[in-house]
Order: sequence, then structure tokens, then C-alpha cells
Amino acid sequence: MSKRIYLTAAFCVLSALPVIAKKQSDDVKDYIATAQQKARAWQPDAQLVYVTVGSSVKPDGSNLCDPEHPSTGWNYAYYSKATDAYYTIYGCKGSVSGEPTGKGFEKPPPPITQDFIGTGQVVDILNEVAQGWHLARCQSVQALRAGDEATPVWATMLDCGDVGGSVTIDATSGKVLKSKRTS
Repeated sequence: MSKRIYLTAAFCVLSALPVIAKKQSDDVKDYIATAQQKARAWQPDAQLVYVTVGSSVKPDGSNLCDPEHPSTGWNYAYYSKATDAYYTIYGCKGSVSGEPTGKGFEKPPPPITQDFIGTGQVVDILNEVAQGWHLARCQSVQALRAGDEATPVWATMLDCGDVGGSVTIDATSGKVLKSKRTS
């Protein structure tokens, strides 16, 4: 009977391991709803105009954000036409914070009004491009902005050690619009 109790206890512990070991998501899309709420609480007319990451995105899609320095994670810039000012939301390891950031651009960028692909899809596309260039283990810096005709694009820079490149991706379809390898 004691063997049965030990086996049951061992099974329970082993079953819980995947839950305990689950990694905190770093996907840009994880924070978008909360970011929108915070920005609209600041100014009801706030619109998303830019998204950047404050640290490199690793090949697995994670980044090195530090909750004590939230700007090292995802940064969402919202613009209010009524106040002609910006509000930045920071998403890092499940935490979301924000602050007014005043004036930025002389002419505000167009808003990002369409849905866009998330970090996992961007990383997969960048890995495909890097493999085509015979590069591996590349980190990236990513920025989402409105492109031509207001279609959002991911403008990215790949860092693969001594070699890298720039890749522009249609953020709605995932199609690579431009890519250039640098050495």
C-alpha cells in the first residue's frame, strides 16, 4: 500500500512540472488589450502609432526585459490628437505600466488600425530569412509602424554576430517586403 501512495505522489509531482516550468510569454500581442485600455483611460482618442522592443528578441521569441526597467520590454506609443501628446505603455514579463511621454514627432505618425502578426510569427519569418542567408542564432530588434497606405509593417534588424541585415515584413500578411543582408 505504501508503494501505491509513493507512486501516486510521484505522478502528481511529475504531472505538475510542465506547469511549473512554463515560461512567461514575451509576445507583443499579449499586452495589446491592456495597453489599449490604459491609453484610452489616459485619453479617449488615443491611437496606437508605434511599437518597439527595448531589448533584442532572441531566436526563441523571448526578450531580456527587466520588470524593474519596463522600457526594456515591449513599448507601445499612443498618440492623442486632442492633446497633441503621447502616452507610452510598457509590457514586460506579464507586467504592464504606462506614462505620459509628451511630444515626440513633429508630425504624428499614422495610426496602426489593422490587426498585426505577433512575435512568434515575426521570429519564424526572420529565422527563415536568416537561414536563406546561411545565418543562425540571430537576435532581432523589431519596430511596428504604419507603412505605405497605412498597412502596418514590422521593420526589423537582424544581429547574427558579425553579420546581420534588415527585413521589412507586412504585419498583416507576414509577407517579406524587403530584405538586405549586411556584413
